[in-house]
Amino acid sequence: MKQISTNLFSFLLLFLLCGTAMAQTVDMTVKQGPNVDVMVTVGAANLDLSTFEQDLEQAMHLKGIPLGKLRVEAFQRSSISSDQADASDIFNSWNVMDFNGAEPPNSHNYLSGTGSGTYTGPYFSFDSGTNRILADPVARNAGNSGVAMYDPTGDVADGTISATFGLSGNPYQHAEVGFIFRKIDNNNFYAYLIDNHTACGNLTGYGAEGTPAEAILMRKNGVTSILAVNATGGTTGKPASWNTNRGDMFGPFFNGQSIDFKIEMSGDNIKVSRRGGGGNAGTDWIQAFDITDTNLSSGSYGFYVHEQQNAYFKDIEIEKLELRAFKDVLREPQWRNSALRFNVNLDDAEVADFDVDTDLSEILMRTINEDIHYIGWGTNANQTQFDRFITQNNSQGTFVNRSNGSWSSWIDDIAQYIYEQYQFGTVTAGEFFIAGTSVEIDVDPAQLKNNTANASYPSGRWRITHDETHFANNTGKVSWNGLYLEDVPEFYEKTGKYTFTFEDLPTAPTTLYFHRKPVASFTYSADTGFINDTSYDLDGGANNGIAQAEWQWKSVDAASTNDWIAGQFDKSAVPEGQYLVMLKVQDHQGTWSKPSSIYVEKTSGSGGTEDLPIAQFNILPDMLNTYSGNMVIAVEDNSVDPYGRTLSTQEWIVTQRTYDSEGNPTNTQIYSGGTPMTDFSAYNNKTADYIISLRTQTDSGVWSLPFYRTLTIVDDNIAPTVTANPSNGNLDTTDDILLVFQDENGGSGFDVQRFAKVQSATPPATGNAAWTSWSNSQSKTTSFSSGGSGWYIHTEVKDNAGNVGTTSFGPYTVTLVVSADDDLAILDEDTTSNPIDVLFNDVYDTAFTPTVTIAVQGTKGNAVVNGSNQVVYTPNANANGTDTVTYELDDQGQKVTANITLSILPKDDLPVANADSFNLDENGTLNEDVSTNDVEIDGDELIYYLIDGPSHAASFTFDPDGTFTYEHDGSETTSDSFTYNFEDAVSFSQTVTVTLTINPMNDVPEGGNIVVEVIQDLGYAFMVSDFTFSDVDPGDGFNGIQIVSLPAKGAFTYNGNPVSLNDMIDDIALLVYTTEEGEYGENYASFSFKVKDGSNALSNDTYSATITAAQDTDGDGIADDEDEDDDNDGTPDDEDDFPKDPSEDTDPDGDGTGDTADDDDDNDGTPDDEDDFPKDPSEDTDTDGDGIGDNADDDDDNDG
Repeated sequence: MKQISTNLFSFLLLFLLCGTAMAQTVDMTVKQGPNVDVMVTVGAANLDLSTFEQDLEQAMHLKGIPLGKLRVEAFQRSSISSDQADASDIFNSWNVMDFNGAEPPNSHNYLSGTGSGTYTGPYFSFDSGTNRILADPVARNAGNSGVAMYDPTGDVADGTISATFGLSGNPYQHAEVGFIFRKIDNNNFYAYLIDNHTACGNLTGYGAEGTPAEAILMRKNGVTSILAVNATGGTTGKPASWNTNRGDMFGPFFNGQSIDFKIEMSGDNIKVSRRGGGGNAGTDWIQAFDITDTNLSSGSYGFYVHEQQNAYFKDIEIEKLELRAFKDVLREPQWRNSALRFNVNLDDAEVADFDVDTDLSEILMRTINEDIHYIGWGTNANQTQFDRFITQNNSQGTFVNRSNGSWSSWIDDIAQYIYEQYQFGTVTAGEFFIAGTSVEIDVDPAQLKNNTANASYPSGRWRITHDETHFANNTGKVSWNGLYLEDVPEFYEKTGKYTFTFEDLPTAPTTLYFHRKPVASFTYSADTGFINDTSYDLDGGANNGIAQAEWQWKSVDAASTNDWIAGQFDKSAVPEGQYLVMLKVQDHQGTWSKPSSIYVEKTSGSGGTEDLPIAQFNILPDMLNTYSGNMVIAVEDNSVDPYGRTLSTQEWIVTQRTYDSEGNPTNTQIYSGGTPMTDFSAYNNKTADYIISLRTQTDSGVWSLPFYRTLTIVDDNIAPTVTANPSNGNLDTTDDILLVFQDENGGSGFDVQRFAKVQSATPPATGNAAWTSWSNSQSKTTSFSSGGSGWYIHTEVKDNAGNVGTTSFGPYTVTLVVSADDDLAILDEDTTSNPIDVLFNDVYDTAFTPTVTIAVQGTKGNAVVNGSNQVVYTPNANANGTDTVTYELDDQGQKVTANITLSILPKDDLPVANADSFNLDENGTLNEDVSTNDVEIDGDELIYYLIDGPSHAASFTFDPDGTFTYEHDGSETTSDSFTYNFEDAVSFSQTVTVTLTINPMNDVPEGGNIVVEVIQDLGYAFMVSDFTFSDVDPGDGFNGIQIVSLPAKGAFTYNGNPVSLNDMIDDIALLVYTTEEGEYGENYASFSFKVKDGSNALSNDTYSATITAAQDTDGDGIADDEDEDDDNDGTPDDEDDFPKDPSEDTDPDGDGTGDTADDDDDNDGTPDDEDDFPKDPSEDTDTDGDGIGDNADDDDDNDG
């Protein structure tokens, strides 16, 4: 089984098989990107933004942001639409004039054949049943080409006008119709013209009668000119802007003709597109004109008819575009709560407020509170200031320089920054997601995501159970809870726990949780500096749902970009100045809130009348649906006075804003008070915006500017709608029919749908099996599976308010075309599939029994057809993954083929570890892999574990992939071992032993430094005992030495020959050293050597031999320190005053000169040859020769 590893959230659907064994069925990758709101504001700049929205949206989509996530607004839009209300509600207030400007119109007659005499009437009438504006049969008068109706208050510069022109009766051939736009006054306007004749009117001479044409006219100062024409007739003498080669013109006027048209105005550019009208126009939109004209820049709008009695206009919609200013976005924010927010500010100049500390502080407070990314779209002139502001704005934003590059590069730079933030804000891991924001789900096999119905699960194989009570303050249960679904949902509006199954089998993980973001909120007392944290999370949990808070603050200096300081702000610990305090909180699901910040000014001053407090508040939610029953909002007031004054008074005003059918707002104040209005239960009967404003006043009487939030209340009593393409007609069973289900704009939103295909104009009963299951897919492609006439598609669609729309489409006449659709079957590894009913979604003549055969076998198994035309597939042993089998359907000789995709679900085969044995040398290193002979059939990723380590390793590592490194410790052991097992995605193998055979190696011996004593001039023959030797190898002994260095003096011979460097001395007894003649002494000489063993292996280390040479005075071979008569003079050394001088042995007078050499042995001053007593210093004369010196002799002369 392949283990899934992805940076996205991998959702592995697992079937429960064979007790505890699990097998993979579907890989689902779930991620949730935020919604993206982009709003453009304009300062001092002149740039055509007409294509900004579509260009930016396309650029972001190409980078990977889904279109449904985006809301790009370069303009404020206000609309008039006659398809949502009785047309008379709009047009009763419009004026009527002649096309030539006369108001009221000049006198007209009735059109020929419709009456006689002077026409009297309103010129136009209204049909409430069809919402059409009908033209009365009015003839032209001299010099006038039609009667117009226009809005006297209308003013559109940039925007779009769309409408439908049609004929509800036989046409009058000498007629034309058109639509007026940018009408400055009755004599200055443009008009789009649809024409059918050449003899009269505003466009003449372009061809024969009955030739269709269209044109853009300009009436300036009462004179009509033609700017552009499309026709199929002649062009003699006509302006170059005439196009007579159009191959896509509508037909001449005819009863039932209908032409949709659209006029787009942007700056000096005018585009006209149309659709339908017969002839060669087809049914797709066609661009008719794309021109540039600088004459008329803005004005009203209306329509006109020239002698066309059965003409009508319907579905008139005027959309007006206006630019916003930067401060408008800050003071009246209109962002979606779930969206990343980007303000693209187009400006060529610096923003003055960015250079004033107090103004900048308020701006930063608002941009940080709204979490706005500021994209400065400027020039070299303001780049430095805009870059600084972006850094001050928590580095949220970028600068796009219009001094360089082009429109396309600017758009790409903006889109790239937005895309990078979208990527950063995308949830790609975990199981918690934000409710009300769509998720993206990729399924593998891809066929399992949509259209999963089969014979066993005719309503679909997905089933999701919703526990709405999992989080506090639940928002209700989804309507498709517990239903079988064909498609996996990708939108989860309601909070709670969602449990998934596929084919009724549990999944792992089995749940996704959809919750709400926490809200950071706090109040600050500018007087005391006290901060009160009021943050919360509606999902509940300890500490009001908040797991942790992150406080930061910084000083504000317009000229610098100070960094945030972590921790709560302490007013008493900072000097005077402007400060921002910011809080973010995280809920127990790990989701961070948007930041909340306030602006604080610490000053010794009290603030003057020009120093305004700041009103600021939040509401939650910002939209209420009356069907929910909850009509209460939470209001958090975090207004502040930066100067520390008490905010004593609050002025809350709530204004209800409704829109008429022209899009014009009507404001009605419904509340004013000192506390906020939070309960809107009394306003649950209409859809409206509620503009909530707050002003706050200090105790010194200074009012703030108002701050606004908008609450939208949706009272949806309009049923959702369904369209079908085609909606009726002739088709065959291979033709697709696209059903699209939608709720109205601003409604409660689409919920679920179902449909039934039957041969009856009457919808089947509610419980009839013809109905599909309820599905939350907003579009569905279907086709008929049987032929015949009188087929209908009956649909039901619900919105979240519970409104039910029913629509039937048909009749269809269906031709049966034999066809086979692909199938998907799921089976387990090593298990034969259940019979696959391949005919379930195939089309054939049911009056006959078709034949099913296998056309192409798969590569991982074998398929057969049983007696019921069902396919049975048997996979090969241990095969899993995807296989494809092609079958053939034969219906009375009509043969078609289709594929069966077999998803073979891996079943975990127990992993098998096999014992290993390896060899290495003593003291060697082994790098090996135990996994090479292990068996894991499923192909899972494996993790290896060491159970017991080896006993004789100097070092040992065992890695999770089964590789290991073993270094032997050098001991004389001949074997070692360790044990391991491994784990696949499901289970563990058995534990096995790895045996290591150690090959004995000759270890190098070790020696030691030695000292030998030799005798002067006597050759010394070395002995084994002179040397230190050890070897760990049993039985290995001393086998000589290698000479590394020689003695500096003396004779060093081996077997009688001089010793050289590196000589190997095998017989140590033949190694002889002799001193230089007559020399001796301590540390007399030395040499170095290595010892060698019986294998002639040398020691790694080198050792020294120190030679001490003992003196041998008489050369008798006995060292003096051992010789009793060193000089061999017969006098023992202990009696010999000169033991090393054979010629001397006494020195009576101790003068250091032996008697032999001393002329006065007794040192009495008398030479020995004159001294009768040469060794007696007290006597020197013996006069009488009696042997007694005179000094001692009492009778020196012996005379008696």
